[in-house]
Amino acid sequence: MFLAKSFIIKIKFMGLLFLSSFFFISTINLAKAYTIENYQEKAEERLIISPTNLEMSLGTNESITQNLIIINRLGRTAEFKIKFEDFTGSDDPNKSTVFLGEETAGITSAKNWISTEIDKITLNHGDRLNLPITIKVPEGVEAGSHYVAVFASVAGENKAEGQQVVKLVSRVGTLILINVPGANRESGEITEFKTDKKFYRNGPVNFSTVFKNTGNVYQKVRGEISVTNILGAQIAQIPVKDWVVLSNASRRQAAEWDKKWILGRYKAHLKVFYGLGGNLTDENEVVFYAFPWHIALLILLILIVIYYAFKYLFSKFEIRRREEPKQF
Repeated sequence: MFLAKSFIIKIKFMGLLFLSSFFFISTINLAKAYTIENYQEKAEERLIISPTNLEMSLGTNESITQNLIIINRLGRTAEFKIKFEDFTGSDDPNKSTVFLGEETAGITSAKNWISTEIDKITLNHGDRLNLPITIKVPEGVEAGSHYVAVFASVAGENKAEGQQVVKLVSRVGTLILINVPGANRESGEITEFKTDKKFYRNGPVNFSTVFKNTGNVYQKVRGEISVTNILGAQIAQIPVKDWVVLSNASRRQAAEWDKKWILGRYKAHLKVFYGLGGNLTDENEVVFYAFPWHIALLILLILIVIYYAFKYLFSKFEIRRREEPKQF
């Protein structure tokens, strides 16, 4: 009897221990904010991050959690590292962003505002990591725009180049633009508007626009180009693709008038709308000319050939006056 009771007690204890262990393990799994799912992804020798950019407005002591997706399509298992990095705009209009590595951007820095549960993780090919990131704005920061990039990187195989061995590293990133309300200043101007040539023999015509952001918040810029002929009549309306210009930076944007047959003097008028509300404007214009000289030259050559051909033919024929028959 005693042995039977002892056996029952042991069974109950082991069952309790099993349930406790299961509950403990489940609690650990539930505590993980990130999740991993596997899909039959095609091997493409690349990794993917989504979204590629985030825009938000946060006041001091406010926080937000966003979800990033990182996908391994390298065709192999790899260890991914998660890193935060400041970036800024550039005075060079052809370079939209400058990543600062370990350096800090100063008053626009935001890399210390961001946190996540992990800084590295191993993913198999086809794994899709859902990674929450938390952004919190501390007290005492400057009003205006602040920028940070979240990078996922993985080291690849070594590649020999001459006497050196180069380690291949792939990385993808999400750019985060944070606007802190306060004494924000929205200002900017068109510093360049031009065509790729002054004289054209035919289209298309390529336009280049440089916008300089002189404010302390990033600008969302959009534009429209209207083209008028020598008579002042509007003959084309060309949209300029939207672009973002970071604070205290310049950035170039292109547009194309794809009309092939053009002739004469043209004026292109650019109007841009900028600011977070899109209610600020600036304007500029450029004049260009078009003359299809190659076609004109061909027509001239044809006319010359026709002229000499007729001249030659007429030189071979003599026009004589008809003589009346003599009467006797």
